[in-house]
Amino acid sequence: MRNKRILIVLSLLAMIVLPLAAAQVTVDWNWVKNDPGVQYFRYQMDGEAEDGWTVVDASVTSYSASGLDGSRGYTLYLQQSYDGVYWSASAASSSQPVVPQEAVLDEPVVTEEVVETPEEEVVVEQAAPVEALAVEEAEEVVEEPAVVESAPVAAPVAEPQTPGTFSFSLSFAGGVGLNNIGDKLDYDYQGIVQLGFEDMLANSVAGWDIRLNLGFMANSIYDIADTTADNLFDMDKYNKSMFFDLLTGVNFKAGDTIFYIDGGARLLMNHGFGASGELFALGDFHSRIQVTGLLGFRWNIGWFHLGLEGQYVYDFDANTHSVTPRLLMGFSF
Repeated sequence: MRNKRILIVLSLLAMIVLPLAAAQVTVDWNWVKNDPGVQYFRYQMDGEAEDGWTVVDASVTSYSASGLDGSRGYTLYLQQSYDGVYWSASAASSSQPVVPQEAVLDEPVVTEEVVETPEEEVVVEQAAPVEALAVEEAEEVVEEPAVVESAPVAAPVAEPQTPGTFSFSLSFAGGVGLNNIGDKLDYDYQGIVQLGFEDMLANSVAGWDIRLNLGFMANSIYDIADTTADNLFDMDKYNKSMFFDLLTGVNFKAGDTIFYIDGGARLLMNHGFGASGELFALGDFHSRIQVTGLLGFRWNIGWFHLGLEGQYVYDFDANTHSVTPRLLMGFSF
């Protein structure tokens, strides 16, 4: 048209979507300790990254996560361990999403309007009037955080320790032994250093050990009936000797307590059994092999341990019996 410009304005009234406020939830997970030998749990939400685990004591059997988006689910991965080094495969439990209802609005409306320029009056046929689109603003809903109770997590079965995986213990012990030599009953003082190679083959309740004792013994030359306060601590009245024990046996675990029973042989050196009261002399070297058995228990406090042992020794050559109770302390690695 002459000297006329027709301005076409296209107005698109878009759908306005006002979502409901996302619900925030708290998810609780619970599990059960099904193996008394398990000492640690570790868990991680929505992943199994090596540096993403949270490690807790075995007394902790639940985990709660707050402020989570309720429109999606979450998965907790759980592992357990006897020693905090080797871990079981993961068990997993997932929560269900809480989905908010979406607002439903009318379809968008497109209107076309022709607007005249002021130069010349032109009658232009106008499109039928369009009623304004009423968009109802969604009411904002604020919900209290919901608590979603997830399905209980079944504690995974910890992998048994493999052969060759063992712990090492270093212990120091001392005690007073009783010796029966024919009609004579005397006593001795003993001190030992003990090396333990434990759980060389093991499962959650039992293991196979090798134990080495290096000890020093001071044996009284007097019968217990003849012992007086004057000679009780006079080391000149004692035969001195050293011994080396090689023992092997099994242990049994009950929480932090370990019971063990071992048997083996003792190499006794420079001992004065049957010396008829003679004092030990460096030039008079004696050695013999004896049979021995060991029964003990130990209470572990982290790396430190305390224990009590009883050792029996039999000498075939001299037909002697010896029983020694000992107190023990040391470290496990």
